[in-house]
Amino acid sequence: TRSQYGNDEGYVTLIKKADGKYQYDFTIVDRLLKLATKYCKIDVVSLQVIHSMGSVGGGWGSAAADRERFMTLKLAAGGTEAMALPAYATPEGELFMKPLISEVYKHVTAAGIKKESVVLGISQDGGVRKDVVAFFEKISPGTKWHYGAHNRPSKPYFAYTEYLYVPFVIPAYKDSKRRKWWVKGSNGATVAMSQRIYDVRQAPMMLRTMVERSFMLGDHGVGRMCLDYWPVRPYRLGNGSCGSYYSKWPDSSATQRTPHLKWLSLPGKKGPIATVRYEVMREGIQEAAARIKIERALVEGKLSAEVAAAADKLLAQRHVVGRVWHDNIKLSNSAMMGIGWQKRSAELYKLAGEIK
Repeated sequence: TRSQYGNDEGYVTLIKKADGKYQYDFTIVDRLLKLATKYCKIDVVSLQVIHSMGSVGGGWGSAAADRERFMTLKLAAGGTEAMALPAYATPEGELFMKPLISEVYKHVTAAGIKKESVVLGISQDGGVRKDVVAFFEKISPGTKWHYGAHNRPSKPYFAYTEYLYVPFVIPAYKDSKRRKWWVKGSNGATVAMSQRIYDVRQAPMMLRTMVERSFMLGDHGVGRMCLDYWPVRPYRLGNGSCGSYYSKWPDSSATQRTPHLKWLSLPGKKGPIATVRYEVMREGIQEAAARIKIERALVEGKLSAEVAAAADKLLAQRHVVGRVWHDNIKLSNSAMMGIGWQKRSAELYKLAGEIK
């Protein structure tokens, strides 16, 4: 509970038994897993087991093993309350967390997701303290961590990274890490770029090119963004919340690492509705998928010399547009609309369609 996501209650509810042990209510988790796997191939499931340092020192530090943490406890008389957890790196902490983590794995794998997809989160710039890493390695050997911070990580235990300090300049096409960027790092790490520009300044074309631009930087895609963290009153709920429920709890606030892109949808009468930005991002993801097909064919040598030359020319043109947009984030959206993006999209799909 009370994580940087602003949730008042946790997704797993504890039920205390007569012998002092706990049962777990995974109803919400199972519902979310079913919904997610119905529409997506899930590569990462992040278990929120630590808070950042929150408003303490701007959140730069790393939370200690005895930092106070809570889960939702179902009361016998009805309702729920927040229950403080035993400190990590203690025998009591091990007795509590080991069966809980084991139960999480059961529900994740029952949903058809690999156990290896589970990571622990969410670490920030200060990393994870050695005693906390050792504690979870003991109760769940081989488990990696989720890192959401300013820079790319340097620690080998980070398996999924969302970083905010995105380079302003994309390398030229001939120097770009464009070949085999879809291959993960030596420790299986996935790196996701997060454009550090507030919602109102992210023009549609910026979102449309975002995934491809991450490829041009050598990353695996984009991340650290929200679908429906809409503005709420009062606009300043917590340190770094920027008007939404994200980071509303001061003790777990992501502070400067709070996602800048907070909504890709708007509230409708029957639920969230798509925005222009949502649709153009979807189009951009589709084009990125077409690019993947072309890039793979080039790497694997499947194309004739003539088709390979055409593919290389097309990708170089797209690279130039990506660089211009990425390096000039204050350009008006209209300035990018007259440079033939629709023609290039048609050429991209035509070429991808010709590759067997």
